[in-house]
Amino acid sequence: LNARQYGLAIGDFCWILENMNGEQYLYPMLVERKRMDDFAKSIEDGRYKEQKYRIKKNVPHFRHVYLVEKYHVDDIKRLEQAMVGTAVRDAFLIYQTKTLLESIEAVSRWTRMIYQRVLHCISDLPCDDEEMFFELMGCVPFQPLNSSMDAKKTAAKHSIVFGHVLMSIKGVTDLIAYHIIQKYATPRYLIEAWNACEDEEEQKMLLHNEIHSAHPECVQRHMNFEAGELTFDEDIRNAYDALKQLSS
Repeated sequence: LNARQYGLAIGDFCWILENMNGEQYLYPMLVERKRMDDFAKSIEDGRYKEQKYRIKKNVPHFRHVYLVEKYHVDDIKRLEQAMVGTAVRDAFLIYQTKTLLESIEAVSRWTRMIYQRVLHCISDLPCDDEEMFFELMGCVPFQPLNSSMDAKKTAAKHSIVFGHVLMSIKGVTDLIAYHIIQKYATPRYLIEAWNACEDEEEQKMLLHNEIHSAHPECVQRHMNFEAGELTFDEDIRNAYDALKQLSS
């Protein structure tokens, strides 16, 4: 398995294709590896939400994979619930392994699968067109993405910062925060829309109408799996309460 070590802005494993000029392109599949003990810690310290958020924000059309390695933890049920939510609500592929060796074997299999797909795509090209090839594969230039402002330990875009602030509100998931900043990139835009509402009822429905109507799939993915109930409206009310305090 031919591998290189990079300081990645997002994810732990990726696949890079090079053109004839040596320019690198990121294959549309990204893997976040978590050993179960680190998985539990990431839920507690907020990295779990933040990492998923940055992956979906930066490469939304990629295949997102959570590679979860077995390790002894006390609260296994909590991790299982988190994995179900990540698979159903966030549309991540959850792949579980028992050992580090199994994880390496999985990455090796995915590498061979990607190699075969690349060969198949090349054979189907009507002409020797590199630009068309990378477009058909869904690849993006690697260096611009990896060195962007969304990289780890660098300054983040104002919308990313606002998204993190929103996720600090109880019940506001990365998915809800993502859809809010698509419409309101900063608190200023949101407060201006809030102040433009004619009455309190319109203020209460502001986020619900903007997100629920424009993105109904958000509701379907945001579910309490134990109770089997949607909690989207409750979470939006929490955001409403926080915004009301901010604007008062």
